[in-house]
Amino acid sequence: MEVIVRHKASVRKGKISFLKPIVNQNNIERLEGKDIYVMYEEVYDPKTTDQLGYYFGGIIRATCMETELFGGWEFNDIDREFRTMFLTFTKYKELGNGEKVPIIYVDELRDLSKTRMGKFTENVLNWLAIHEIYPLEPEEYKLGKYKTIIQNAKQ
Repeated sequence: MEVIVRHKASVRKGKISFLKPIVNQNNIERLEGKDIYVMYEEVYDPKTTDQLGYYFGGIIRATCMETELFGGWEFNDIDREFRTMFLTFTKYKELGNGEKVPIIYVDELRDLSKTRMGKFTENVLNWLAIHEIYPLEPEEYKLGKYKTIIQNAKQ
């Protein structure tokens, strides 16, 4: 029987500290005498609503849709174009005859971590700057509601 046990922990000064050490110890005792794999996985860091708001509201809706470059484009078309430019990756599938066929994937924004969303937004802003389109800074929007996007991306 396969047993998969996950425990949240943090690493400080080269040592692992489990958030629930007693539960962790109980699970170790349950596995006594067995060979196991230990996997380290970084905790998923979800994107913030500020990041999504700045991307969709500030960059696409308030800036791109108002420029001549994107004249006539729909909201979803602009988003799809940026995702295709900056979130595309290729995997190869081998057919029965040995031929490898490339399959192109485009990541969805819902699958991005805070860090990847920050890098994606930064890539979009750089591309826009090359085309002389300059969205406002997150702090410049009403109530400064998108301000954490830049702070989080630079960390």
